[in-house]
Amino acid sequence: MSYTGKFFEALLDLHSWINPKDFHIPNEIVPHAENLLGLYLNTPEDYMLVTDRALHWVSGEYVRNIPYDSIISVQAPATKSSRRLGLITREAEIIQLPILNETEGISDFYAFREFLIANIYFPFYAEEIQKVKSIESKEDLVHFLEKEDGGWGRHRITLDALRDGFPKLWQLEFFRINPEVTKQGDVWKMLALFLCRESPEHDPRSHSD
Repeated sequence: MSYTGKFFEALLDLHSWINPKDFHIPNEIVPHAENLLGLYLNTPEDYMLVTDRALHWVSGEYVRNIPYDSIISVQAPATKSSRRLGLITREAEIIQLPILNETEGISDFYAFREFLIANIYFPFYAEEIQKVKSIESKEDLVHFLEKEDGGWGRHRITLDALRDGFPKLWQLEFFRINPEVTKQGDVWKMLALFLCRESPEHDPRSHSD
């Protein structure tokens, strides 16, 4: 099941975003199985068809289909002037995706990156996703959650418990959990993935259709 249609609100207010009803749907590019959400126009010769399952980048006669489930990371442009998002695929390819325009003086690549990250990592959400890789201990998890909380208080109870020594040895023993697992960094990384998600006011599923 694709949640992409729930996340593309980030693109709707961009000056270069065009709704499907305002242009002819190119059936030869977008498969019938995909739902077309809209078009992002870099230039008349370079644009992105955005569906619920993929990006279809058209540049002149060049057409590149990029399924969301083929993307594992989205890199911001190295410099603001470059205006290209680096899409890292499962095959370790880096696709330099141009997002050339601005809306109200702000580069559109910020909204496009938000859209892609929210989609490919759903339901996990973090401002700095790459930092999960550096979590190796309970202390690292606490530091990560503190940074991600951003004053929302989403992780207050969890953080209080972790600082107070949770899980305690007797709790691990009661649930027949080997205490040695707490020495494994992967355990704390996994907890970060389970704990981090968008706040309810930004979770598109919290709003009725």
